[in-house]
Amino acid sequence: MTDHDQFETDVVRHLRDSGWVVPVSMTYHEILDAWHVRGVAARNDPTSMSVRGQADRLAFVDDAELSCRVEIKTVGTRHRNLAVQLFPLCEHLLRSRMGCECVYAVRHLGDGREYGFRVDAGLVDTIAAAFVPARWSDQQMAQLIDWTSDAFPGVQFVRKPDPLRGSGTPYVLIPDDELAFFDDWRGVFSRLQNTAKGLPNAKDSHDKTGILD
Repeated sequence: MTDHDQFETDVVRHLRDSGWVVPVSMTYHEILDAWHVRGVAARNDPTSMSVRGQADRLAFVDDAELSCRVEIKTVGTRHRNLAVQLFPLCEHLLRSRMGCECVYAVRHLGDGREYGFRVDAGLVDTIAAAFVPARWSDQQMAQLIDWTSDAFPGVQFVRKPDPLRGSGTPYVLIPDDELAFFDDWRGVFSRLQNTAKGLPNAKDSHDKTGILD
């Protein structure tokens, strides 16, 4: 089991023990076959980046009207800052304006620290910059800024040498000194759960609409 798989297992187990229902993985490389995964991974059009950026998990509270996308991230031993893929974070930020919830749970493999954050407009203030791979043309970079800048007001977009590791897609950087103020991810989920409204008309725990009862 990889370090990421272990952390995902830990997060899912905690959520399920805390009253959340967590279905199977939603990531594209888990639900598509290998040929389709390669096809989606080879493209940087908005739809492909959106599909690649699908949240790791969906969770909903067992007895309440609350669902949440769950992003589970591990940070390598060489890094103290947090790099987050730009395109999916943009989508999470825009959906948050409609009331959609997304929580990131993060574990640093170097020192073992863990934290989390709920995606909302305030998160943008913690972002140092958005980085775009050098291989992206000026036109591609201009399009990216046009597509996403509304979600990142005041964030500077900067060219960066193409990485030797990672996805090779644009990302935003949240520096270590900002991460120090983030709470443990368990507490973030707990506070979110406390905002949930009950479903008095639902009778069956797996059908919270009550339609199937």
